[in-house]
Amino acid sequence: MPFFVGAHPLEKELAVAKQAAQLAGEQIMHAYNYEKDWHASARAHMAANNAILKHLKSNFPSHACKTYDNIQALGDDEWWEKNSIWYFEAIDGFGEFYKKDPQFCVVIGLVRNGLPFLGVYYFPATDTFYWAIKGEGAFKQQGSGPVEKVEKKSLEEPISLFTYRKSIPDIRKLFPPLLGRILTKKEEDNLFYDIRSIGYRVCRIAEGHGDVYVTAKYHGRLWNLAAAQVLLEEVGCYISDLEGKPLFYRDPIGRIHKGAILCGDKELQQKIITTFRK
Repeated sequence: MPFFVGAHPLEKELAVAKQAAQLAGEQIMHAYNYEKDWHASARAHMAANNAILKHLKSNFPSHACKTYDNIQALGDDEWWEKNSIWYFEAIDGFGEFYKKDPQFCVVIGLVRNGLPFLGVYYFPATDTFYWAIKGEGAFKQQGSGPVEKVEKKSLEEPISLFTYRKSIPDIRKLFPPLLGRILTKKEEDNLFYDIRSIGYRVCRIAEGHGDVYVTAKYHGRLWNLAAAQVLLEEVGCYISDLEGKPLFYRDPIGRIHKGAILCGDKELQQKIITTFRK
């Protein structure tokens, strides 16, 4: 069931991205269900990467494609200057995948003229899709179940921060100014969620089950963030660099240089920006 009425300019792009994610999921789930060896898991990662790449390029040959497993972006000269760029990650959360933890996903995002317009997340272990198109809202579907609109819930719970780099001093210093007091180590550990999959963190924040994901300076790549920006902004969340400026999606190596804040609350985002300015 389409989530919009009538034709949409990105209808084909969405369909192709979801198909590519499912093709990758087939490669991933075979290893997830039957393989225990790290090398077999790594081969599944590459097979999934190639499945996405082949499907995107066969449908959109003029588009550039960029991922962790394709540093040269398919040999496209000056790919970052292309009008349309697909940023994707075949297995976001490889550690979870290898440990047979279902919190890993396929991530595919489309950037047009430097701005993210489409984002797709596919969790193959639970056959669950999240997707969003700029200006059209965010949606979720598990298996052949109904399409549900993703809406941010307001939860009156302590601030939770998603990270798997909680030892980084820049990240640990956030809690005292956000909460107004020094935390004990036990309290601090309870407020951190060590999850490697950025996609899982993004979807949790979008649904109101987490507050913040912060990455410091170079610990972030555009193929993890293009889809995130569309999904989060469509549910009223916020994303910026650590200075509060928009992320730049034309970096030649696909890297963010000033960190990133993914946040469900504008006031909280401003507190984080102020903290990092000090």
